[in-house]
Amino acid sequence: CHFGTASVLDQKEAGIRAVEGKSTVSVTIPKKLKTDPELLLMYILFRDKGICPGDYYKKSMGEKLLLAAFVQQMYDDKEN
Repeated sequence: CHFGTASVLDQKEAGIRAVEGKSTVSVTIPKKLKTDPELLLMYILFRDKGICPGDYYKKSMGEKLLLAAFVQQMYDDKEN
């Protein structure tokens, strides 16, 4: 992933607030994350592991299933 200067892009659809020229970007998580497990998985992979959504999409179905299982195990381990 490559991120440059933040700018405001289609806030209503993405649920994102960004201020151009600031080093900090405030992001409101879209409601869809709560209802779309694959989107939530991509968010967790990006947030916690730095795996970009485009890289996730390039993976085979088997790799995607393994990533989902690994993320589930990470959260199970945190609970114990």
